Amino acid sequence: MRVVGKNCQRYITDVGCIVRRFTPLQVKGWSKIPRNEVETLILCGREKFKLSTEPHVDVAIEEDMKRRYTKWHYTLHQMFLECKTVEQALANPPVENKSQRNKDNNSQIQFTHSSGTKAFSRVRWENRNPETGVLPSRIDTLKLTRYDEENKKWVDDDAKKAYVSVHLYIIRFELQHMSEDEIYDHVLGKAPSGYIRGLGVGPKPKPSFGVATRRCAQVEAVTRRAEQAEAQSVKLAEELTMVDEYRLLFRACIF
Repeated sequence: MRVVGKNCQRYITDVGCIVRRFTPLQVKGWSKIPRNEVETLILCGREKFKLSTEPHVDVAIEEDMKRRYTKWHYTLHQMFLECKTVEQALANPPVENKSQRNKDNNSQIQFTHSSGTKAFSRVRWENRNPETGVLPSRIDTLKLTRYDEENKKWVDDDAKKAYVSVHLYIIRFELQHMSEDEIYDHVLGKAPSGYIRGLGVGPKPKPSFGVATRRCAQVEAVTRRAEQAEAQSVKLAEELTMVDEYRLLFRACIF
């Protein structure tokens, strides 16, 4: 789960500060923090924002804090292991080492993106349909996060090829029973368990618009024609009933 909305960046900053300032480091993990302290941290996260009082919101806040705490705790632990003394661990790590780690991590990325540190779920929310609130599909998100609108170019050739390949597959197999999400996974490959390629960690999204939407539109059209035919059938049945009544009345008048 990722926070989205008008003040999401401020929330992200505040929660990060709360975790780094108030969570204890002398425990092995988030689960070892006393429950009353966790609840206090959640209240701190709620303090500056108007959030829903539904239980799932507290769960989302805790998951966000847990994720940040785990990452921060791991980073500090790795820094400590690299040092020979406590004094050295308390000092700032060399910039060169941090730069090299970042370089190594970046080399593992399949293709870069143009959204900076902004979460893809936030990019989708900011580009939702203003009238219906519908979020962009995974394929549309691919372009939103890999295409530079200002300079009118893709971040790299791999991203462009991926986007074109997905669309070509849709055009070629449009009539097959596959949603855009299934086509996306088929062309670009499935990500590890719990990870959605193009969206990050989280629950599998509902079937996105595109092929699935066109299929729904076809079903709606057929249903609409069936309803019209049924209405016409009822009307004809009523007219036949009236004809039979007039026929019986005519026979009665003759005899």
